[in-house]
Amino acid sequence: MKKHFNFAELLERIKVQFRISKGSKERLELGPLAMDVTSHQVFVDEQEIHLTLKEFQLLEFLVRNKEQVCTRTKILEKVWDIRFDYESGVIDVNINAIRKKIGHQLGEQLIQTIRGVGYIAKEP
Repeated sequence: MKKHFNFAELLERIKVQFRISKGSKERLELGPLAMDVTSHQVFVDEQEIHLTLKEFQLLEFLVRNKEQVCTRTKILEKVWDIRFDYESGVIDVNINAIRKKIGHQLGEQLIQTIRGVGYIAKEP
């Protein structure tokens, strides 16, 4: 890491290293969607879907915080660099890509838009 670092980022990196060193699988679930965080795999009804790294990180963040509204600011802080342009639409583009890959109707049930605020991951 560079000399000036974010302490929260350091803690996240340490947590990742512990997960890797333990060899344990971490599985997150949201309705028919299952994520294996260790192997970066996503399944819908046991069928694997392929996500980009940012799509995976965004989905993981939403699923870890399911049933809680995730503001755009919080998403940008946790998934992208905090200096990322808030108005760029990058979150919307990635959410739409995730929904399409999951299946648009199911994707909209699992990841709901809270207009003017952000998104929420909910059990169907």
